[in-house]
Amino acid sequence: LDAQLGPAEPSKKAELKQQIDRLKHQQATYWHVSWPPVLASMASYTTTILLMGFYWYRTLNYFHQNVPFWPTLRIFFFGQLAKYIPGKAMVIVVRVGMMRPLGAALVPTTVSVFMDTLGAIGIGAAMSVFFFLN
Repeated sequence: LDAQLGPAEPSKKAELKQQIDRLKHQQATYWHVSWPPVLASMASYTTTILLMGFYWYRTLNYFHQNVPFWPTLRIFFFGQLAKYIPGKAMVIVVRVGMMRPLGAALVPTTVSVFMDTLGAIGIGAAMSVFFFLN
């Protein structure tokens, strides 16, 4: 824009200067963070992830897998991490592999992981519909 400013017509110079000023302002405030939405998002995510972990624990109990709550929640968090590091398919491998020493059977644990994933998809779809309709 600076290069275009020199040879520009006088009527165009004012518009170019406004664009340059706007871009400089955006550059100066690019990393400005508004903390209330960030903190609200963190609180919402924490609450949601804890509820999802509890849902998975209850799903395992429904399949008569008597596993302890806190280790199950920890394994749930490792499973969430596995979604982002090696890939989504690793969630099943990680969770089932870590639940086996706690006495959980292979098939019910695998099915419970799918139920947890489908539940999260359903919640996301319902929230999308809710926000779309409002």
